[in-house]
Amino acid sequence: MISAAEDKELTFEWEVRENDIPYSKHMIAGCIAGMIEHSTMFPFDNIKTHSQVTKNMNFFQIVRQLHSEGGIPAFYRGIGLVACGSMPAHAAFFSIYELARVKFGVNDEEHHPYLFALTGACAQFLHDLIMTPIDVIKQRKQISNLPANDIIRNMIRTEGYTSLIRSFPVTYLMNLPLSAILVGANETLKVAFQKSYNHNFLSYFTCAGVAGAIAATLTTPFDVIKTKLQTQDIYQKYCSACDMTNENKQVTNKKGNNINNQFKKQQQAQAAYNFSSKVNGCEINEQVVCRKAKYESFLQTFKLILQEEGVRGLFRGFGSRIIIFSPSSAISWASYETMKRYLLKKIPTH
Repeated sequence: MISAAEDKELTFEWEVRENDIPYSKHMIAGCIAGMIEHSTMFPFDNIKTHSQVTKNMNFFQIVRQLHSEGGIPAFYRGIGLVACGSMPAHAAFFSIYELARVKFGVNDEEHHPYLFALTGACAQFLHDLIMTPIDVIKQRKQISNLPANDIIRNMIRTEGYTSLIRSFPVTYLMNLPLSAILVGANETLKVAFQKSYNHNFLSYFTCAGVAGAIAATLTTPFDVIKTKLQTQDIYQKYCSACDMTNENKQVTNKKGNNINNQFKKQQQAQAAYNFSSKVNGCEINEQVVCRKAKYESFLQTFKLILQEEGVRGLFRGFGSRIIIFSPSSAISWASYETMKRYLLKKIPTH
């Protein structure tokens, strides 16, 4: 039997953040939360990546194209990479988050919106430092379906080692306000909710989901710029294939027949996904690809998107991003809080 005092302590455990709780428990809970979040939402992340680097296909066309390429497994390209990176990254995020709460003196039931936001910004730095190289490789694998080893070797050979972390500044620039808004809104909602109800998995899920939707809405342009920086080498191959047809260059199939212009859009859509040396059975000369990076910095990429696609281009993939980030935030934070409570009950603190 559990006494009334013990029952009360377990009920309010989301607020009981004792300074002597081992950070190993936060790390374990963070690892599990990261694994659950990414494995659940990965197919939507794959669709979002494709929607941000292609111009001629909508959400449902991308879904059909991916399914035609490899069925359900096509939606999970790169998930192994994410599993390897997300667990240590989330462990680092939640450990620093808990440490920052103690250091900033917000380990209570009061409302500290600005300090809540600051804890999120601090936790995000190490998370992004770990995840950026993994995310770069993952997105290129989602687009090209090449082995990870080949992607890494090609990136280092053609773009140098810096290509693995080129997008870190814009990634952190994007995720800093994203995490600050997410954590600040999430903690604010939890404090408000606690005044009327006791927390459970559903309340954690709801608070984080609403906070995630707000944060994702305000930071979509940063995500588009980040994706452009991370996938540009593969995207250039698509552009090169398109340039050849635009300039009416001779692209022939194995029988020696020229491709008619009426198939141009179909070629572009197929090239956007396969990035192979063949488009609809036709040989593509990849030597025309320019190895100079098209997108080199945050401001340069921002200006180029406005010039080529307009303001609408900065919000490409907006719907997919909301669909992804709101439930992924809900899953991650609800899983973390639930796992932490479970570990506090099952694993002795001392």
